[in-house]
This record gives sequence, structure tokens and C-alpha cells, in this order.
Amino acid sequence: MIIRQMHATFGRLSGETLDCKEGLNVITLPNEAGKSTWSEFLLAMLYGVDTRERSRQGYLAVKEKYRPWQGGLMQGSLTLEYEGKTITLERSGSERAPMAQLRAYETASGLPYSLPEGEGCGLALVHAERSVYERSGFLRQQQHALTQDPALSSRLAALVTTGDERYAYPALEKALRDLRNACRANRRNGLIPETEASLEKIRVQLAELETAQRQLAQAETELPEAERALAYWQKQELLCSHFETAQSRRRLEQAEQALEGERQQLESLTARCAELPDAQALTQLRARIDETASELSRAQAERASIPQPEAPPAMPPALRGLDAAAAEARAAEDRKKLSALRQQQPRRKHLPLYPALIALLLGAGALAAGLLIPMTALTAVGAGLLLCAAGAWLWNLRSKRAWNEACAHTERQAQQLADAYGATPETLEAAAAQRIAELRDYAARDQARKARQAQAEAALSGWEKQLDALLDETDRFGPRASDLNAARTVVSNALSAWDALDRQREQVRIAERHAEDLRSVLGDALPAQPIPEGATPPDPQQVQLGLAQARARVQAARSSIDRLNGRLGAGEDAMTLEALRERQEARLAELERKLSALELASRVLSEANDELQARFSPLVCSRASELFSLLTEGRYERLTLDAGLNVTVWERGAAVGHSLEWLSAGTADQLYLALRLAISELLLPDAPLILDDALVAFDDERAAAALRVLSQCAKERQILLFTCQSREQRLLAEAV
Repeated sequence: MIIRQMHATFGRLSGETLDCKEGLNVITLPNEAGKSTWSEFLLAMLYGVDTRERSRQGYLAVKEKYRPWQGGLMQGSLTLEYEGKTITLERSGSERAPMAQLRAYETASGLPYSLPEGEGCGLALVHAERSVYERSGFLRQQQHALTQDPALSSRLAALVTTGDERYAYPALEKALRDLRNACRANRRNGLIPETEASLEKIRVQLAELETAQRQLAQAETELPEAERALAYWQKQELLCSHFETAQSRRRLEQAEQALEGERQQLESLTARCAELPDAQALTQLRARIDETASELSRAQAERASIPQPEAPPAMPPALRGLDAAAAEARAAEDRKKLSALRQQQPRRKHLPLYPALIALLLGAGALAAGLLIPMTALTAVGAGLLLCAAGAWLWNLRSKRAWNEACAHTERQAQQLADAYGATPETLEAAAAQRIAELRDYAARDQARKARQAQAEAALSGWEKQLDALLDETDRFGPRASDLNAARTVVSNALSAWDALDRQREQVRIAERHAEDLRSVLGDALPAQPIPEGATPPDPQQVQLGLAQARARVQAARSSIDRLNGRLGAGEDAMTLEALRERQEARLAELERKLSALELASRVLSEANDELQARFSPLVCSRASELFSLLTEGRYERLTLDAGLNVTVWERGAAVGHSLEWLSAGTADQLYLALRLAISELLLPDAPLILDDALVAFDDERAAAALRVLSQCAKERQILLFTCQSREQRLLAEAV
């Protein structure tokens, strides 16, 4: 089969066409261009889309993953050469059944070509199931590993046997396993466990039947004894009822007496409270008493906190005993006196000294001239001038002494005024001002103290009057109270009387209900029950316990008899159960013999399959070893593949092989490529080989070797190599 053209509306492909040729087709497309989509489209054209497939965590079903991105329905055509004819396959469908409708016809003539529907189309063209084609003819990126599949195992087994895939080992082994599981799958499932369970059930039924017969005999013996015990305890219950009736009457009498006492107490409290104000007024009165006590304590504390009068400040003699106003007037008067003394300072009286000095000089000159020139007149004039000068000098000396004495007298008077203020004449005014300020401060403080004292006394007097009014008010319904504590006690006692009245009313209601309950229980016309002479009252709890136990015994015995009779009548009899047991034992023996035969057949089949695998393995391993050696350029010369598709490889010249885990990722991809090529050559020699980015993890040397191998294989079959790189085209051109 050779693919010529694919035309797809599938996933991201919207009416796109891909042309193919014989041999090796290297199809270079960028990432996200639809390489994997073309591969999946080819499978869908051959085998259809599985509508039963469901999406799961991390995986989308094909019907959802490849729904056309541009909208619409999945559809497409595939043109191929098959058995010398050019055939076109067209698939379409609906939303719920995508690509379910298949039309096949000869491309040139349009004549219909007969192909089965669904997966049968791919099976007819490829000669393999979808799972076999995917595991052998498809190689996707990162999905190189070869996985086990029943259909693949059947086809591999058919290579070395008759060629009839219906008798492959997995199918036969599964059939034998199903038969063994039908006999015994595990401890609970299978015919043998079911038969064993049925046999055990019959044995249990036989044992239960024997036990039921014994229990029935025991219950029939137990019933008369239980009925006698029940009769005894019923008599004790009746006697206990007689005693309880008598005791209840006594309790009723006591309750009525207690009710009468409570009523008398209620009348007494009612009479007491009738003389009292109501509870609301008492509550308000107590609040006023509390308020008055608080305010009175506050007023007393306020009065006690007022300081004692201060001593007046010490004053100089001039201001002693005067208040601030008188002191200020006295100071003003003394300042005027001091000012007047200073203004009365005596003026100094003296003759001018210049004339006296001139007269002295002239007189001295004239006297000297008169003595030198004897001239009496001139001498007399000189003497007269000297006498005048001496008289003027003496008069000035006497005037100065008088002036000094007057000044000293004025200073003494000023100092006397200053001494009266404890200062000097110069500081008298400042000292007087300071003393007057001290008097004013003292007067202000004393006035504030007196005002505060008067206010405290007034407040205290008001609250004391309120106290007297409250004491008079409490005196109207209680003993005379001497203070607020006593008044509060009187009010509290009155409130307690009201509370006691409320409680007593409740006590009366309780006593009335209790007496009424006792009357309703006994009844007014209930006659006294006779009590046997000398009888002692039984314990009610013991009577009820004994009565309950006796009733339970009777009920249990009757229930057991009824149940056992019904069970014995409804169930199988002993003879029938014995016959069933014998049949089940015979069936169990037959099933065990059958299971032994199936296990023997399974062992023989397994041994035959081992021999078959020994014959099968060389066919695949020989071709795979040859391809693997070419891909690795001779580094590895041999590999083996067991029935579980586990691979072991040998390097050239090595005596010991290695499993897949020893290989690098690139070598492992080469190994899987060799296996896929070998198996596809053996199983699907005519089907196209699809490689989707299969060489993306190969370096250039490995990719070149792979392309050489693929070129050789392409001489016998068609190969579609999808890649996202231009490297493959270049390496292929270099190889050619």
C-alpha cells in the first residue's frame, strides 16, 4: 500500500493537502504546523475515530483533541495505491460520530470499492489491527518504546507457527485463566468458593435446626416457671399499691397542713407590708438615701479639706496693723513727706569769694606799698582791705556750718521715715510697694478661703437638712433612725419584707399545686385499700425490678416458642438439608477435579509457549540486530528480545549483555527504531512506515546513520518521515 495524497479538515488542518511519493518522504514542517496531526489523520482515515474513548487527567480523547479549530466537522480523503489500483477513501460524519461514514471508490472511474466499515477498513488495507499498526508501523517523538499488546503478540507468534492468529498463546492462556477464575478466582469468587459457601450454609442450617429444637424444648419448660414468678410479683405490686395509697393520703394531709401554714404566713406578711410604702417607692427612697450619704460624705470631706487661716505677713512698724488699703494710703502719705523733705533742702548762703580775694590781694598790696613807701593812708587802706577780706572769709565759714547742720537734720528725718519701712530713703517706695503687694495677696487668699468655707458650710447644711427629711420619712414606717446607715437598714428591711411577701406567695402557689396534684392522683372518692394484717411494705424498686424481669422472662419464653415454631415450620427439614449437603459435596469434588485439570493444561501451554518463544525470538532479533548495528555504525552487534519485549544488547566483542537501562537516551532511541523497523518488516511488509519527529533526539552522526538505514528500507516500502528541522534534508542529500 502506497499513500499518494491526503486532504484533511482535522484539528488545526483546514482543507490542507499533503502529497506523498514512493520510498522515503522527508516532510519538513515547523513546530505546530500539523506533523502529529497528519499522522493521527492517517490512523483516523484507516481505522476511524473511537467514539467510546473518554478524556482523562492529562489526556484528551481524539474526538475532542482533533475537533477542527475553524469549526465544522472532521472530514477528509486519502488516495492510495493498493493491489495495483488507485483507491480514494473519504470519511465524514456527525458531531457525535466523527468520521464514521466511509466511502471508498476507484479514483479514476469512481466505481465503488468494497471495504468494511470502522476499524475493518484499516485491517483490510494494512492487514493489521490498529494497535498492531501503532506499535510497529508508527514511531512518534518520545514514544519509541515497544509496548506489549495481545494483538501484537498474536501476530508475532503467528510468524513461527501455523500462521493462524486465533490460537496465539495470550488468547489461549486468557481462556484457560478465565476457566480457572470461573472455578476459583480468589477466596470469594468462583464456582468452588460459591459451592463451598453453599455447603457451609447448609451445614450451618443443619446446626441451627438442631439448636432450635433444643431451644424450643428449653423455652417450653421455662414458660410455666416464668408465669408463676409473674403472678407472685403482681401480688407484690398490688400490696405495694395499697401501701402507696395510704402513704399518699398521709402526704395529702401533710400537704394541706403545710398549705394552711403558708397561707397564715402570707397573711402575716401581707399585713406587715400594708403599713409600708410600695416597693418602687422604697427603692427610690433607698436610692435617695445612698445619694444623700454620698453627697454628705463629699460635703464633709470638702469642709475638712479647707485649710486653717494663715498668719498675716510680718509688716514694718509703719504698716503694722493696717490692711492693704490703709497701708497703701499710709505709704502714699509717707512718700509725700519724703518728697517734701527733699524739696525743703536749705539753700546755702555765702558771699562771693572773688571780691574777697581781690580785696585780700589789694589790701596786701596796699599794706606792702604803705610800709615800703611810708604812706599812712595807703597803709590804712591796705589794712582796711585786709580786714574786709578776713570778715568775708569768716562769714562764709559760719554760713557753711549752718547749711551743713540743716542738711543733716533733713537727712535724719528722711532716714526716720525709711526706717519705719525697713528700707533706705532711696528704696522706700519699692519696699512699700512690695509690702502692700504681700498684704493684697494675703487678703485675696484669705477671702478665697472664707468663700470656700462658706460654700462648704452651705452645702453641708443643705445635705444635713436632706438627711433630717429622710430620717423623718423613714420614721413614718419604721423605728427612729439616728443616721443614714440606720435609715438605709430600715428601708432595706422594708424591701426585704416585700421580697419575702413575693416569695411567700410563690410558696403558697407551689403548696397549692402540690396539694392539687396529690388530690388529682388520689381522687376525692378513692376508698382506703385494706392491708393484710402484719404485712410489711415491700420495696417498690425491688417490686418493679422483679415484675419487669418476670414479664421479660414470660415474653422471652413466649417469643422464643413462637419464633422457633415458625422457624421450624418454615425452614427445610433435616432430611432435605442432608440431601442438599450430599449434592453440594459431590459438586465441589467435581469442580476441584476440573480446576486441577485446568491448572495442568495451563502449565503445559506455558511450556509450549516457552518453546515457541525460543523459535520466535531469532526471527525478530536477527533483523533488529542487523539494523541496530547499522544505526550504531557497528558498535553493537547483537540484541535479544524476550516474550515480554524486554531487550538485552551486546557491544562488539563483549561477553556480557546489558539491559536497556544501561544505554544512553540516544542509543535507546536507536534500539527502538531498529526494533520497530524489524517488526514492521516482518509483520507489515506492505504498510507505510510513519516516523513523527523520530530523529529529533539524534545528533548529526546518528541522524545520518538513521537516514542511510531508512533509505535502504524505503527501497522495499513507503516511509513518511515528519521533521521540524532542515537537517534531515541536508544529511540525506549528502548521503546521496
